[in-house]
Amino acid sequence: MIRHRDRQFFHSHHFKHELILFAFFLVALYAYFELISSLGIEGQI
Repeated sequence: MIRHRDRQFFHSHHFKHELILFAFFLVALYAYFELISSLGIEGQI
């Protein structure tokens, strides 16, 4: 059986892990759109 304190720690740690993944996803998405926009601008000229 898992104690309540350990389970609570796991949930908070899991939440922090989700936030890090979400932040990384946002940064990757932003960089992708920056790259696409710069390529698009260069392609139009």
